[in-house]
Amino acid sequence: MNTLLFTSLVILIALISVPYASFFEWILHKYFMHRITFGFKYSFRGHQQVHHSIFNGGKNYKLPNHPPEKQDEHIKTIPMAWWNWMVLLAFASVPVLVISRGFFSVWWPSAVTSAVFLGYYCTYEYFHWCMHDPKGRWFENKKWFLNLDRRHNLHHKDFKVNFNVVWPFADWLFGTLRR
Repeated sequence: MNTLLFTSLVILIALISVPYASFFEWILHKYFMHRITFGFKYSFRGHQQVHHSIFNGGKNYKLPNHPPEKQDEHIKTIPMAWWNWMVLLAFASVPVLVISRGFFSVWWPSAVTSAVFLGYYCTYEYFHWCMHDPKGRWFENKKWFLNLDRRHNLHHKDFKVNFNVVWPFADWLFGTLRR
């Protein structure tokens, strides 16, 4: 395979991987973080029962509005557990690996998807952190971030809408996007 073709395919796989990551985030958030699915309670407890009870929509959506003596305790509920990225990366990458190895006898599309997914996950964690713990970062007053933040705040008021934090493509496609 020549270099130009390979580079074009890597770019194409990367571009396809972004909406795939949006779908993955949407499915995980809607079906595992807000309900018990297949008897799996871990993400429901950590997200719906803990995170959403501490950071509800409205006044308590942002950490600075919480009592100072509770902030250290509450800040721990903003991110996912440190090891979750490995599990989620495996769940997101394995289907692509099976398809790419099974149909095309290559492994690299899974590596590209994994890299994009890892970047998407890190963006999710960082944006989610910044939404709940604003510190005047350079982008926190930019229109694109304010729109994401408003949509996420609406999600905390009504957890049946706005499941995407990073890119609301799947919310738009599945009719759960609220502005």
